[in-house]
Amino acid sequence: MKLLSPTSGAPAVRTLLLLAVSLTIAACSATGPTDVVETPARIDPLLPGLGRVTGPDGPVGRALRAEREGRARWAEDLARRHVAEFLAAAAVADEDADAIAALAARAAAGTPLSGIRSAPADASVRTRLREAMASGDLDAVAAAAAARAVANDDPRFRVEAAGLDAHVTRTRGDATGAGEEYLAAAEAAAEHELHWHDARLLLLADEASSGASASWGPAVDLESQLAAEGLFDPIFWGRAIEARGGRRWPADVVGRIADRAGVPRPVDGRGALVESGDTLAWIAVGDDQLERGDPSEALVAFRRAADGARTTWGEELAGVGQARALVAAHRMTHARTLLIPLAEADEDFVRGSALAQLGAIELAEQRPERAITVLESALELGGHPVEFRGRSDALANLGLALLASSRRAEGLERLHEAQRRYRDQRDLEGLVLSLLNERDEAAYADDPAEVARLDRALREAMGG
Repeated sequence: MKLLSPTSGAPAVRTLLLLAVSLTIAACSATGPTDVVETPARIDPLLPGLGRVTGPDGPVGRALRAEREGRARWAEDLARRHVAEFLAAAAVADEDADAIAALAARAAAGTPLSGIRSAPADASVRTRLREAMASGDLDAVAAAAAARAVANDDPRFRVEAAGLDAHVTRTRGDATGAGEEYLAAAEAAAEHELHWHDARLLLLADEASSGASASWGPAVDLESQLAAEGLFDPIFWGRAIEARGGRRWPADVVGRIADRAGVPRPVDGRGALVESGDTLAWIAVGDDQLERGDPSEALVAFRRAADGARTTWGEELAGVGQARALVAAHRMTHARTLLIPLAEADEDFVRGSALAQLGAIELAEQRPERAITVLESALELGGHPVEFRGRSDALANLGLALLASSRRAEGLERLHEAQRRYRDQRDLEGLVLSLLNERDEAAYADDPAEVARLDRALREAMGG
């Protein structure tokens, strides 16, 4: 079975699944036209609701294209992973505003953002805000946001306008006044259960006051609760790490971030935390950047994680992350250099992860028999199954290696096992990539009935 390289339009985030992705997935993620405009650089990307308006090649454009072509679940998955962009895009979009808002609402369902206003403001108000953003005049943007709040009398719009006013105050050099304004806006957000807005405004208040506001702890606590519900924002966490200073990470926050990173909670025999919260947060940021298809940013995050590690396993886990980013960037030799010593690590979840990546490299370099040996070792260290982040991908890769070695029944069994895990974990991207790989194999085997079945399964997985 052939292995195909990822295309520029695809999410391209899995290892080695990304290397086996077919052109079909590129079509699912292809960009489409949208009237969203670029935000001037002077608007802080952390500002809730207005700070990250992306252009037609961004996640909003891809999700709209998926929605139009009947891949509703795929569109929702993109919207959930890029909540900030969707909340901002609906504020200024033209004819796509209603579709963007509807997608944002569906993505928020069942999360702490459920019930947040996503319906766009009136068209004339959006036009004024869009034109102000395009002008690069920050005062005009703030005035337009204030006009939107008055015209629509909605707490979300009022909170966003207050956040922009605070940003204007800060850019004029009044950090103290800005900090007070951010805190007031955060209080209004909390009153109306605008959790996404609240966390960001609290962090902005802390930054403006150089840590004097005492709002950093509440900000990361609230944001970690959002992250636990699948709403992870790498920009927030990168800024939170930088703003921490000498303050300690709350234990609950570290636990939630460890869960997000898919690693055991780092405690000693007495239950005390032994690993740096910075390290775990950077690992989580790196994971998210990989999911977003940005291996270069992920590599930076994983290196930052390694730099701050307090324990051997923390450093090793960051090393596995670096290798994953290198594989995603097709830098196999550098990745193998990092992974070989990690494959001898004491911790099972580190060793299993490292072996899984080495197996992925063997498969990418068309050595399926060697890949089978390494992947089987990763999945059952010392004769017992080992759970680690990426186990589902390792199972899928083992299935591909077995198929490539003409062991079809065993290969399909492993692929189907991986697909069951993806469904249980609600990992839509992993499921879709695995189904695509299975479809490619069926086409290669000249089995039109199976190709048709898998086409139906793909439409069901990505449809509505």
